[in-house]
Amino acid sequence: DFSKMKKLNYLDLSMNNLTQIKSNYFKQNSLITDLILYKNKINNIQIYSFESLKSMKVLNLSYNFLEYFGQDLFGFDTYFFDLIYLDLRNNLLKKFEIFENFISLYSVDVSFNLINNIKAFVFDTIINNYYLNNNQLSEITTFTFQNFFKFLIKM
Repeated sequence: DFSKMKKLNYLDLSMNNLTQIKSNYFKQNSLITDLILYKNKINNIQIYSFESLKSMKVLNLSYNFLEYFGQDLFGFDTYFFDLIYLDLRNNLLKKFEIFENFISLYSVDVSFNLINNIKAFVFDTIINNYYLNNNQLSEITTFTFQNFFKFLIKM
């Protein structure tokens, strides 16, 4: 139980046997900037699990068994100004969505998943690094990278 560690900034629970993250589990740890959950057995993250982590810069959930990763894990009306790195590689994700609430997101790794198509709205957020390799991509819709190229032209 980390609820008594209110000033906790960095939490690394890598290579354990965690299977789920319960809603508001980190509610008392709003100062966490780096949450590393690498190489566990996480297959379930309940809604609002990360809602209180508005200072989080790094979220590493790689090498787990996640089939779903969505906006409701963070809260629907919450903006994450500080999150810059999201690592979801080596999971079981079949689809992936980037949410406009992640304003500062710089790098996203969803490589080595089961993603089979990408829709245009995925790339509405300006992110510098997308890692999509080693998925099962068979379809990319016509305007998927439209905003991505607008960003490149502005640079």
